[in-house]
Amino acid sequence: MDRKQEDMQFLGLFSIFQVAYKIILSRRKFLTQITLTLILHLSFTNLAHTEVSKLLFPNINHNQIDQISSDEATPKYNHLSD
Repeated sequence: MDRKQEDMQFLGLFSIFQVAYKIILSRRKFLTQITLTLILHLSFTNLAHTEVSKLLFPNINHNQIDQISSDEATPKYNHLSD
C-alpha cells in the first residue's frame, strides 16, 4: 500500500475502489493462483459430491419405498430401518 493509514482514513467510496483495483493489479499473479486453487478445489468437491449422490440416492429411495410398503413389526422393516 502506497498510502499511510492517516491518508486512507478519509477516502470516499470511489477512492476505495481505486485503491483496491491497484492492489489487485499489483498482486495479479498471486491472487490468480489463490483464486484458481480455490475454484478448482471446490469444483472437484462439488463434482465428487454429485457423483456420489447419484450412486447412493436410488438405493436410499428404493429402501424408503420398501420401508413404507412393509409392516412395522416385520424383520424386513427392522432391517430397512437400520
